[in-house]
Amino acid sequence: MTEKDYFQVGAKLIGLYCLVLMLPVLLGVLSTVIAIAGYTSDPLGVQHIPLFLSPILMAALGVYLLKSRAFSHRLCSEETDGVSNSKLAEYFAVGAKLYGIFLIVGTIPKFLTLLANFLFVVNRGFPEADIVTAATGLRTNFVPDLAMIIFGILLLFKSETVTLWAFPSGNEDDTEGS
Repeated sequence: MTEKDYFQVGAKLIGLYCLVLMLPVLLGVLSTVIAIAGYTSDPLGVQHIPLFLSPILMAALGVYLLKSRAFSHRLCSEETDGVSNSKLAEYFAVGAKLYGIFLIVGTIPKFLTLLANFLFVVNRGFPEADIVTAATGLRTNFVPDLAMIIFGILLLFKSETVTLWAFPSGNEDDTEGS
């Protein structure tokens, strides 16, 4: 494999990382929007645009890196033929599976902590549980981390689906895909 091939696979893996990272950011934004909408009579205004900007930018960057071949060609303009597109797809599939394992292993401790905090608040046996939660700053939203674990499992067992999206088969021009 040439340097250009490594770069192309790496850029696609970073694109996949951006898409996965967008998921907990989006779920965090949604819970904030629900909280704002539920507790205030003010409609969502300009001050809330940064809340929505982060997941939109992460998704756009992820899709661009995952689908675009032009990005790698602009930065690595050498014209050498390296590994075939099918070999790059195989390397990408292995990287996606490894990333799935990374997501699962890296998210489980935080997920279990947040789940324990949630169960503490839900099953509070004493009326001071809300005060303790507020005073200590316990986070109880475990849904974004659960989504990360589920996505990691999907990547581990179904990375071929993402690989087909990142490396579509057929005779396509190498500069297309932006």
